[in-house]
This record gives sequence, C-alpha cells and structure tokens, in this order.
Amino acid sequence: MSDFGVIHAERIRAAAPAVQAVAKNRAQRGAAAPETHSAAREARALLGVLKRCYEASRSLAAIQAAPLILPQRGHKYDEARAELYAAGLEPGMMVLPSSATNPGVSPRALVATLQALPMLRRCRRSRRLKPYAEVLACATAFTWVLRRREEEAHWIIVGDLSPFLIALAAACRGSGQRVVYWQYSYLDFKPLPVSADAAILLNDTGRKLACIGPTSPAYWRPREAVRPVRLDGLGEGSVGAMLNVQADERALERLEALARRLGRPVEVRLHPNSTLARHPWPETLSEADTDEDLADFVRRHKVLVAGNTQAQAKALTLGTPVVQLAGLDPLPFDHHEYVRNGIVLGIQSLEQFSFEAVRAFYADERYQEELSALMGPPPEARKPGLEQFIAHLMRRGYKAHPLYSEDSL
Repeated sequence: MSDFGVIHAERIRAAAPAVQAVAKNRAQRGAAAPETHSAAREARALLGVLKRCYEASRSLAAIQAAPLILPQRGHKYDEARAELYAAGLEPGMMVLPSSATNPGVSPRALVATLQALPMLRRCRRSRRLKPYAEVLACATAFTWVLRRREEEAHWIIVGDLSPFLIALAAACRGSGQRVVYWQYSYLDFKPLPVSADAAILLNDTGRKLACIGPTSPAYWRPREAVRPVRLDGLGEGSVGAMLNVQADERALERLEALARRLGRPVEVRLHPNSTLARHPWPETLSEADTDEDLADFVRRHKVLVAGNTQAQAKALTLGTPVVQLAGLDPLPFDHHEYVRNGIVLGIQSLEQFSFEAVRAFYADERYQEELSALMGPPPEARKPGLEQFIAHLMRRGYKAHPLYSEDSL
C-alpha cells in the first residue's frame, strides 16, 4: 500500500468545494455547541475513527465471494449495477454488501481495527500526517481484511471518491485484489490512489484519473446521443427543479419565490441523500417521487431549474432545457462551469428568468457542440463497451457463483 498515493488522493478530495462547504457547515454547527476540553475532544475523535474503521471493516469482511464486487450500496452503485446487467452480466457474477444488520461482534473486523492502531498512532503524532489519519488507518485495516479473502475479485471503485473508497482502492492493491475504476460522471476529478487494473470510462479524463497507461484495458460506458432541446410550449408546460445533496431549506424559499413569479407550481427532485423532505414545504412546491427514474422526471417537464448538480448534463441530453439558478445550494454559482462553457443558461437572480431567454439560448446549437465534447466519444464509437468488459472477466476464467439472496444482490 502506498501512503503517498492515499495522501494525494485524499488531499484532492478534501479540497473539493463541495467537501469544503459541508465541512464549513459542520464547523458552524459545532461552534454553537458547548466547549469541551481538548483532551476530551481528542479522545472522542479517536474513538470515532476506530468505530468507523471497525464498521467499514466489518462490512468488507461480510461481502460474499464473487468475480465482481460493488463494495457499497447507494444510487451511484445502483447505476453501475443496472448498466452491467443491461450489458449481459449474469447476476451470480456480482454481489453488493448485505443490507442486513448483523448482531454481535465481528472478530475479523475487530482484529483488523487493532492492526490499524500503529498507523493511527503514527499519524496522530505527525502534523503532516494527522489530516490523513483516518483514511490511512482504514487502508491498513482493509488490507488486512482483504488478504484473508480466499478468492481474487474485481472491486469496482466509483470515481466520485470518498475516504472509504480511497482506502479500499489502496487495500485492493496491497492485498492482490483487482481494482476497476468506474467513472461516475463526466466531471469526475478525483484520482485513484493506485493504478487501476481496468477502467470503465465516460470521457478521456477518466483514463487519467484511473492512472492507467495507453495499453491498459479500458471500456466505455454507454451514453445517449445529444438530442435537440424541445422549445415548443415553454410558457405553458410544467416546471421542474433539481437539487444537489448540499441544498437546504433556503433552496425551498428560493424555488417558492420562483413559483410565485411564474404563477405555477414547481416539482422538485431531491438528491437521494437529501434531508430536505423533513422540512415544511410551501404549497407551490411538490416533491417528486424518489423512486422515479431521472430520465422520466426530466421528460415530464418543459423547463428545468437546477442548482450545482451534474444532472444538468443528462437533462440536456434528453432534450429538456435547463436554467441554472444561483442560490439553490451553498456552492459557488456555476461550480461545474456548465454556464461558463456555454452548455447551460445561467442566471443570478429570479428577475432574469424568462422563457424567451431560454428559447434564445438553446436555439443556438453551440451548447450541443460543447455538451458533446464534454461527454466524449459518440454512442457508436464507444468501443470496447461493457459487453467486452464482461467478456474479459469470462476469459480470465471467472464463473458465476450460485445465485445469492435478493438482499445481497
């Protein structure tokens, strides 16, 4: 395991504006809490690291054997799972962690956590390493767990890296397991801490983030062709809104003001991990069904208003015009630079919103050129694809295991 690779990857992840915004909000909440002695804070922080390390090690140790492993649950891995099945992967070739809660202590996870203590002690004594104590400790524990797996597997590491995935990628490399980089979005920017054994890409940036050479196996995820935006009936159709995970109740206030200005209700699609559903909602706003596919939501509306969410690109691909409105989340306006690059119409104030402006912006086909450039090769040129990745697994002699319970799939 390379400490340097882990530190480099975690440094870039931690510096991301979205991560900084979350950390700032957490710090502001903490400032309002009663002060505690520094020694008590240190002890609580250490126990928190050990608890998270143990729980993550326990989850890894419980994952069943299979040629292909999705190490987490959630919408990002649901997307990967759906695409792999659509490409012809047999269900017995792939597993996810179980969603069941196992009572009792996991001896393997407990020993793995104890194995991480020397690394944790070393990091907490070093000013340079202290910010990376948790990710390095977890990488150490995960390596111990994975070295005790009897079968080699391909572990899919989603490119929107978290500390858990950074540690897991390093542990896979340190234990002889195989790393498959899965580029999650066209705007991924976080590099793996190790070189991937294979990469599954959306655009050419993914190859660099996967740290693979020009001859290493790389496969393309499918993508839709960019469809012309539908501009008929904008003033009469329904309006939708797409929010990211950082959006708070201030976004609802801003969307309520927009609904009043337009004289029509706005349907809001929340991020799968959003907590906004718990807040009181004004009558002019309604929450979209969380189980509805994003594409179905997009197609139902004539115009979409969005904050800093990468769903803007998918909505445009499907032919629905998007207006990025400032103030729908704590991130700076145009964080992803869709507006700057001429892909999305952006406005700073509600007074700037008009259907005429939407029609004028998207009547110019330059946005299609910029969007296509971002999305990489066109659909017909995305070869080899996921079908060839599955064939690669079969050529290596991997076979489907007996079908697991639906819970583990």
